[in-house]
Amino acid sequence: MLGTTFGGNHLACAAAIAVLDILKQENLMDIVRDLYHFILEQKNLPGVKQIKGRGLMLGFEFEFEVSQLRKDLLYKHHIFTEASSNKNLLRILPPLNISESDLQFFLESLQVAVHQLQNPTQ
Repeated sequence: MLGTTFGGNHLACAAAIAVLDILKQENLMDIVRDLYHFILEQKNLPGVKQIKGRGLMLGFEFEFEVSQLRKDLLYKHHIFTEASSNKNLLRILPPLNISESDLQFFLESLQVAVHQLQNPTQ
């Protein structure tokens, strides 16, 4: 017989159902779809070769290694991004309830940080 430690746990099942209810009630998947398209429509992201992923689980692939960019975003703009085994990929995993203005702040900060990396004397 095969079982799991938390399989069928009544509390875990109730929590999962509550999450699914919130996703439906607040139309979070529709909002995520709209924000995903908002990000894909950005044409002025310097250095970005490709945007990978789907929904709000995204990776921005650059023409250069992003370790310093990640540090600059964290320490200068207070934006946490994820690392990747691909050294040119900057990943974001924002919450599903992020606003368009928050994403706009991220994109503007990203532009500033990339510009400062590419033009360190300015």
